[in-house]
Amino acid sequence: MTVVITGAAGFLGRYTVAELTDHKLRLLGRSAQRLTEYFPPGPRIECVETDYSTDHLRSVVRSADAVIHLAGVLYRHNLTKLAD
Repeated sequence: MTVVITGAAGFLGRYTVAELTDHKLRLLGRSAQRLTEYFPPGPRIECVETDYSTDHLRSVVRSADAVIHLAGVLYRHNLTKLAD
């Protein structure tokens, strides 16, 4: 089973990855460097840098069996942009 995990390098993501030892994992994050620091790529782990755009997410999750969404915005400097 292939599982996509968004926010894999975050606090919850790191613990979730550690528990899913029997699955092929496609780990998504804003920084490929940070992902590979926590999770060296190999036959079971694929690290994917993403901007979380709809088009990119569609292509990444298309062949997945499951998605665990843990990515989130912690803060914004300019909250008025969120309303646009």
